[in-house]
Amino acid sequence: RSLSHSDVDKIQDQLLGLPTKQLILAPMVDASELAFRALCRRYGTKLCWSPMLHARIFCENELYRAEKFTTDEGDRPLVVQFCGHDKDILLQAAKLVEGQCDCIDLNLGCPQDIARRGRYGAFLMEEVELLEEIVSHLSANLTVPVSCKIRIFPEEARTLDLARRLEASGCSLLTVHGRTKEQNKEDRGDSDWAVIRKVKETLRIPVLANGSIGRRKDIQACLEATGADGVMSAEGLLENPALGLAPEERMPEPVQLAKEYLELAEKYGEGTKIVRGHLFKILHGTFEVHKDLREAFASQGATEGWLEFYKKLVDQIETLHSGADACKEIRCRTQQDGYGPAYDRHTRRNADLFHKDSRTGEVVARGVSNGIRREVALERMLRRLRRRQGKLTSEIGWMRRKCQHGGLSQEVLDTREKEINELCASLASTIKALERLNPDAEDIEARIAEVTDAYEKRAFQDLETRGLLPKKKSGAATSQHKGDPTAPSAKRTSSGSTQAEKGLTNDVDTAKRPRTEEQA
Repeated sequence: RSLSHSDVDKIQDQLLGLPTKQLILAPMVDASELAFRALCRRYGTKLCWSPMLHARIFCENELYRAEKFTTDEGDRPLVVQFCGHDKDILLQAAKLVEGQCDCIDLNLGCPQDIARRGRYGAFLMEEVELLEEIVSHLSANLTVPVSCKIRIFPEEARTLDLARRLEASGCSLLTVHGRTKEQNKEDRGDSDWAVIRKVKETLRIPVLANGSIGRRKDIQACLEATGADGVMSAEGLLENPALGLAPEERMPEPVQLAKEYLELAEKYGEGTKIVRGHLFKILHGTFEVHKDLREAFASQGATEGWLEFYKKLVDQIETLHSGADACKEIRCRTQQDGYGPAYDRHTRRNADLFHKDSRTGEVVARGVSNGIRREVALERMLRRLRRRQGKLTSEIGWMRRKCQHGGLSQEVLDTREKEINELCASLASTIKALERLNPDAEDIEARIAEVTDAYEKRAFQDLETRGLLPKKKSGAATSQHKGDPTAPSAKRTSSGSTQAEKGLTNDVDTAKRPRTEEQA
């Protein structure tokens, strides 16, 4: 369906506001929720995306809808993003929210392995004809515009062809993340703004640029380099929700942002896992400087009074920054126009590790020193174990809600909560021991394995007891699942964890809930 210039102007006015060329909050699972959107809007972000929502589960599960999508009158303009590959299910999900948003977005950018298994995200970019059907179906049957968020292909021509075909199918707004699906985690590298500019010059609809936004001055630099109608940020806003402030405005301290976020999280009833993740990002510099505060922060689970605990911890950090003995560490005190601590370290490392081949356009690894390899190995293990902390905490929260609704007995809850608390204690001591390791040690990988061995064995026994380890299949069963991306597997993912370990999570996207108390 072709668009006239008046249609394009109307879409720009409706979605981006006047003037255009503004900062936009990216869709992030368990991160771009209502409380965080409200905080970003308070500090200059003009347009926000919801977290990515799984269309099928959104249609089928009322609890999932209630937990994953919340909004209010001040939460506009808002784009709601769905993932999926069935046009009818996507439409059904979109119909449930079209009266509460300004646009429906199709996720074509998620590079995670779960997206490959679920046949959505960046892995759906290979199925262009299917995408044309989906976008055409949505745009013809919704009362709000339809947008898409894509990554780029290694080949520029393929990226431009996909963009043209999406526009022709009825896509009214295109967000381009200037990285391939292979540029993920430690292999991320810089966003290719030049390709985004080519897309903008090719299309008539508005184009948003996404990637490599860490400082306020990056916003203007990206707009000039890409010619885009707006700039989307994920990691940059997670570390600094005030990134949307005008250049002349003074940047608030991280501890102030943390306090404001806690107030909003309490107002909107956000859960422990989400709040914990945001505080860790916002106060990352403080936790790098004050390891004792990070340990205290990591030790708090989803027990009663967790919100008050976080408030007291933030008050303690605020006290550190006042008086004659105030902390003078710049990474702890303020971000101002510099990168956030984690984004800065990540960006510098990727500049050292990877570069883009000017002839092929591929991102390739440079020679990596053993010292950097050792440092990355330690940080990767720490991130992996901290993610497990969040999953265990989330599991307790889910089981408590299940118990409140009569789906689980108090006895089963108490037993499992005791097991999880023991795992969390073992996990916390393991993380503490890892943080004491010297990343420059020649035998760091052996030291990491030695430190984590006790916890790994305990976690394995826990999964085995709960029946979450994958069972061995017969030859016939194995051949039946051969080539099936949704079939269970025990191979390791890019994060280093096994599918069995993922049994620790309670995310409805990745695991079905137990149906009986015995299974729980």
